[in-house]
Amino acid sequence: MYQRMANVTNKDRELKRISLFIGEDQYDEIAARGLNLSWLLRDLIDDYLSEKKIVLEVGDESLALYQKIVGATGAPDAEFEPFFRESLRAFLRSKIESMQQLEKAAFKKDGKK
Repeated sequence: MYQRMANVTNKDRELKRISLFIGEDQYDEIAARGLNLSWLLRDLIDDYLSEKKIVLEVGDESLALYQKIVGATGAPDAEFEPFFRESLRAFLRSKIESMQQLEKAAFKKDGKK
């Protein structure tokens, strides 16, 4: 629950001021990275509430590669969609193949395919 303290308006929307508790380690990391916590939270909430955005957790190498590619090309995320769809298709095919192999191994004694 939040306590409404004040309203602020920016160019996109009216903003509400709230009190928020975060971990000291979280605060330290955000400060070390020079991030604006208000902007970060609004952006994350928008992503979470969006019906057309997804959030993927990736490892350090994938993140660095993504940042390098976006930095070099300036490509918006929308340009990744056809490639992402193809990756999802390949992932699904791999899972289907693994499940089919599991089924064959699990029911080998039954003589069923």
